[in-house]
Amino acid sequence: MAEGIIERLHQFALTEEEKETVSIEISDVLSSTNDCEVSLFGKVVSDKKVNLQGAKNTTPVAWGNPTGLQIKEIGWNFFQFKF
Repeated sequence: MAEGIIERLHQFALTEEEKETVSIEISDVLSSTNDCEVSLFGKVVSDKKVNLQGAKNTTPVAWGNPTGLQIKEIGWNFFQFKF
């Protein structure tokens, strides 16, 4: 199983759109610091779209039901998990 995961990670590549850089003003960073201080960002590697409601139903259970967990969809299979 570990070999399969390692092989998938070696095949991982960003799309051209994901490689684009984004310019962020320091004022935007400072205003968002508190919101992201205890966040985890994750991308589901899949050809199929992950259903946000499904992620909200299954992730807390898989993670031991952390108090106050909020899940926000950022993009295609890309999520912010706020604790």
